[in-house]
Amino acid sequence: MLTTHTLTVPVYGADGNPVAGAVINATLNKTDFTTDGTMLPKTLSATTDENGSTELALVSNLVGTQDSRYQITIRSSAGKLIATATIQMPEADTTLQQLVDVLPISSEYSTAAAISAAQAKSSAAQAVSATKRINTLFWLGV
Repeated sequence: MLTTHTLTVPVYGADGNPVAGAVINATLNKTDFTTDGTMLPKTLSATTDENGSTELALVSNLVGTQDSRYQITIRSSAGKLIATATIQMPEADTTLQQLVDVLPISSEYSTAAAISAAQAKSSAAQAVSATKRINTLFWLGV
């Protein structure tokens, strides 16, 4: 018997409100083997509730021998692709956000995009600052 752990997936719209009816799919990318049994690459699905959240019972693929990954897709109730992510499920209950920065597909669901953009802007600012320091030191002959 394969032991499962809970992956909680909350989905929020650009306005910050929960998205009810979003469909989350988790598909293992290849057959994997554990001491408990064989994990087949089938798709598990769940739909978010009125709070914009759902749970999937996944087997930890970190214990597998084939270095498998779960491909996660999130679609609106109308079928529009919202986001995708590739994860390895740990041997513990967790949330999607704890495993990966979810990359949004649609600007309609831009909360994650805003976070990613802020992180990218911060990284770029740090890189520019470091370059300016190096250039200043070079100019000063240090």
